[in-house]
Amino acid sequence: VEKLINEITRPLTSRGIPFTVTYGNHDKQSGISNAEQAKIYEKLPGCILGKPRYEEDRGTFSLQIYDHSGEKALFNLYLIDSNGMTRDGYEPVSKEQIEWYRCERERIKEEFGSYLPSFVFQHIPIPEVFCALERVSRRAKGAIPSFRSNAGKYYKLPESCKDAEFFREAVAPPDKNNGEFDAFLEKGEVLGIFFGHDHMNSFVVSYKGIDLGYTQ
Repeated sequence: VEKLINEITRPLTSRGIPFTVTYGNHDKQSGISNAEQAKIYEKLPGCILGKPRYEEDRGTFSLQIYDHSGEKALFNLYLIDSNGMTRDGYEPVSKEQIEWYRCERERIKEEFGSYLPSFVFQHIPIPEVFCALERVSRRAKGAIPSFRSNAGKYYKLPESCKDAEFFREAVAPPDKNNGEFDAFLEKGEVLGIFFGHDHMNSFVVSYKGIDLGYTQ
């Protein structure tokens, strides 16, 4: 695992580019825990890992981006470990992680005097992505069939998406919704949530004022 991590991060470490890590469901299949992987990452030049929610959840933390003087925080990043799979499908982000976000949001406000505009990065998407897509008939051009709790439904990108964006694979969030997105709406500081997970999707849609972004 350490050899592979060194290989996949070399384009960053060899160029001195700072980076951080968002864990996905396949990281849990590597043979070592995410906490053990974090110990490998933190030895690499340029890797920035924030204070974790707790030691066994090393993939859930925040990072602040400062101005040129290094004195004023201008922006915030939340990294959330979106867990893995159970027999019933993908795990949702836990209620404990959501409560951590609320506490961290208030800690940041207390430390810096206001809520900081923020992006969230996590591997597995949230169910609300379906709300931002356009539900269509199976015969519609660009229609993609869904599955599990959305089986029998078809979706495509809304007209607002640009030509370079594409949607070629069913969105695969957890079936259970623990209210993560609702928590992000509470104070209005979360501007965007970004995912990977689905291999053939690359687009940004918006729902209730928050951008939901995919990359392959």
